[in-house]
Amino acid sequence: MDANRIGKLPSYRKLVNRRAKMIWGMSSVLVIVLLVNLYLMSFGANLGGTTLRDDGVITVVVAYSIFVIFFGALAAAFYVWWANNYLDPLIAQVKRDIEGKA
Repeated sequence: MDANRIGKLPSYRKLVNRRAKMIWGMSSVLVIVLLVNLYLMSFGANLGGTTLRDDGVITVVVAYSIFVIFFGALAAAFYVWWANNYLDPLIAQVKRDIEGKA
């Protein structure tokens, strides 16, 4: 089966659409999180340079940067879980459709 015929399969189109929605959504959220971090490090010196407590040494930028690291790890773990539960069955369906129409 050639690529044009595979691209027209309803199961393949569903797979591509579902994956694209998730990727664009997650990418948008991650870019916003990283842009806020960049803003705090470069332009938001008044806010980013303040400490979390009056007698503390950890600044807002350091705390937010740690959050960004954990958020990225959680986003990756969520995507793996989501792909295993939602994309893998669609991929299996596409394979069955290709084998059935080959």
